[in-house]
Amino acid sequence: MDNHRGKMSGIYDCQHCGATFSKRSLLDEHKRILGHQNVFMCRVCDKGFYRKSNLESHERKHSSSEFNQCEKCKKVFSHPDLLSSHKQNFHNQSGGELIHVSLPSGGIGKRCKYVDLGKTLEEKRCFLQIQNNDELCYARAIITAKARLDGHEKWSSIRQGRSIQMNLAKELHHNADIPLRKCGIDDVKAFQRVLEGYQIHVVSKEHFNAIIYEGPEAEKKIYLYLHDCHYDVITKMPAFLGRNYFCTTCNKGYDHKERHTCNNTCHHCYKIHDVQKEQWKYSEDCDRYFRNNICFDLHKQKSNSGQSTCNTNFRCNQCGQSVYAKLHKTPHKCGEQYCRVCKDYFPENHQC
Repeated sequence: MDNHRGKMSGIYDCQHCGATFSKRSLLDEHKRILGHQNVFMCRVCDKGFYRKSNLESHERKHSSSEFNQCEKCKKVFSHPDLLSSHKQNFHNQSGGELIHVSLPSGGIGKRCKYVDLGKTLEEKRCFLQIQNNDELCYARAIITAKARLDGHEKWSSIRQGRSIQMNLAKELHHNADIPLRKCGIDDVKAFQRVLEGYQIHVVSKEHFNAIIYEGPEAEKKIYLYLHDCHYDVITKMPAFLGRNYFCTTCNKGYDHKERHTCNNTCHHCYKIHDVQKEQWKYSEDCDRYFRNNICFDLHKQKSNSGQSTCNTNFRCNQCGQSVYAKLHKTPHKCGEQYCRVCKDYFPENHQC
């Protein structure tokens, strides 16, 4: 619960960062924007709720016969048609997960350099093209990607498509009990079954570069690119998506580590670090509290532009309002409030 320092003081504290507010609504807005809310997790499907009563209501659905539950992910639906649609969209027939990859959005011309697919495959270094005269491009692509991950002693010959590549592809067909023929997406499950320790992903051009198959979780990951009924190897997913990094958890590309939710960025210093024992430390410069010495030092660390969390995220010593550079488009003025519609801070009498 939030600490309320006296009924007459009208001051509300945030337990996560120590920020104070004169109104409960301002505290709620602060916690919503920065993720400083307590989340109650469902023990069955891991769905989160901000209210415990909503969690209790949700958990009753799992045990009620009136609701329809997915056997794989344990999500609950009120109608059988909704459950069927969920299975079709998120659990394909081959047993893998259907996960859509977010591609770079428009507005940055340099990332839209290639229009012709042939030129893209030829000039982009994140592809290994499979050159074959038979119908074994699927197995050849898997073998080539596997050899690259393993550091195969004859990697150069395999990459160039010499006879060893064909022999290993035929061996893979034999182990997977698949005849030497042209393979489709339905055959990937058989290949995946004999490749223990490897996780196959198939990215499809016809599905707007979405991942249409993802095998069971494994340390070594193989990415294949399906286009025009042919398979090539993707060596670097960040380069394929035009991003600096690629998250293997949510299968999305991103440019800034601290801004990606899967990296569990600290809500105090806005940096990534291991969660250690809490020894809260106060910073007089920004009037905020930090989890421990590591968290405190990271919030002081300056970027190449000379900015730090201490400079861009602070609490005003006049009005006590927390100031965040990403939300404030103009310099902070005491008495202003955040407008959800206009996405900026305005005086209390502001009308959209």
